Amino acid sequence: MARLLMLPARHVTTFATDPMTPNQSAKNYFRIAGVTVADWAVENGFSPALVYAVLSGRRKCLRGKSYEIAMVLRAKIKEVEQWEENQVD
Repeated sequence: MARLLMLPARHVTTFATDPMTPNQSAKNYFRIAGVTVADWAVENGFSPALVYAVLSGRRKCLRGKSYEIAMVLRAKIKEVEQWEENQVD
């Protein structure tokens, strides 16, 4: 399984300049937020293994818990995108 690197924010590419897949954007969110995937999963009431499966693309996220995880992550990614847009202005 891929390991997430905890990088300082200055080393993280911006959402606006580099087109990313949703999974890459989600992984980038974890780097920016400075939390591990497992910690985030437990805080939000999800199984860490299921969150890793969603991030790796092994789940289609069409319904159930996988879908819920994808929706929560999508909301978090939008928060980061808005924050980055405000930093550029």
